[in-house]
Amino acid sequence: MAARAKRPRPEEDIWDHCALLEAKLMEAQSYMMTLAKDNERLHVLLRKYMEKDDQLHSMSQMSNASGDVAATLGLGHDMDPGTSQMSQLTELSEPGEEAQLSSVYEFIDSVKALKKGSPSKSKAQIPPPAPLRPERIPTGIGVMIVDPESHPGCVLVGRRRGSHGAGKYALPGGHLEKHESWRTCATRELKEETDLEIPEDSMSFVWVDNSDMPEEAKHYTTIFLLAPLPEGSSPPQNMEPNKCDGWEWISWIDLQKRAAAEPTSLFIPLLNCLTKGCDPFNVPGGKFSSDAL
Repeated sequence: MAARAKRPRPEEDIWDHCALLEAKLMEAQSYMMTLAKDNERLHVLLRKYMEKDDQLHSMSQMSNASGDVAATLGLGHDMDPGTSQMSQLTELSEPGEEAQLSSVYEFIDSVKALKKGSPSKSKAQIPPPAPLRPERIPTGIGVMIVDPESHPGCVLVGRRRGSHGAGKYALPGGHLEKHESWRTCATRELKEETDLEIPEDSMSFVWVDNSDMPEEAKHYTTIFLLAPLPEGSSPPQNMEPNKCDGWEWISWIDLQKRAAAEPTSLFIPLLNCLTKGCDPFNVPGGKFSSDAL
């Protein structure tokens, strides 16, 4: 049975995503400015510290000069203890030269330049996203299995469950996979769903339908193939009970009557076949070459 097709992200979701990214960018810029302000404060403190160190260094030189004078005069033991402590403090205070702080200053200057040259953008200034590419229509394969010997005038149908079209009668079939031929897809789906094995070369083209299902947000191009059941085949089995209630043989005439009386009981692709003139028991040939199959 057909799997649910993935829908593209709506344009509104893209705008919401852009707004979220813009908010995160503004938050990052605010954080950077906070760091810059903190570094500016550090810059001022370092400047004051260096000025204080220069003062201490000058006092140390004065202290050394005083010590020399005191030694000359023989007063070395009577010096002010405060002056000696100041000299020791000066020896311990080595903040580094201006070149060691250049990385801090360069960072602050770069943040200031960034703030001046990169104003925040409003939503109106954000360029609109590129237009969404229209969703491509997937291809489905429907197989009309016929058994002229045991079930003349009938096709095999089953009631869908667990996916779109649940509760409606449909033919065996499914999605055409990449690089598959129509017949290869039909053979694979029949084996997966009914455990029937029908030779590919016995299958023929019957009908193509533009299966639009807006109420279920689905749209397919459905290719229908006729597949005669080989003699001696085992009865069809319900291999996917989570997708189908079971298989049964129903005459094409009865299905046409059901299409007229209870159209909602039939899956759209099959309903279109029944109401638009398809007849698997009277198929005009020559419309498609065997290569298309």
